[in-house]
Amino acid sequence: MTQRKLSQEELQVLRDISIRDLLGVRSGRKEVKIRCPFHDDNTPSCSLYIDNTFYCHACAVTGKGAIDFFIKQGNSMAKVIDELANQL
Repeated sequence: MTQRKLSQEELQVLRDISIRDLLGVRSGRKEVKIRCPFHDDNTPSCSLYIDNTFYCHACAVTGKGAIDFFIKQGNSMAKVIDELANQL
């Protein structure tokens, strides 16, 4: 994995990437529930909101943006940023 220095503009683009788009969730609703990636989940308990925030009603993990979403799954910030940057 090669790391490159990102500009402030590129970092902002990464911060603004939609979690819903990355996960392929297509809905115009304000809230969409998915199976929580932060714990073993049998029923959808994690809400993805239209403002790019997320909250699991079972394990209480919360955050905003794709970077935060994937870091809270146990990935390093460098890995998440590198993976998202490769999609630019």
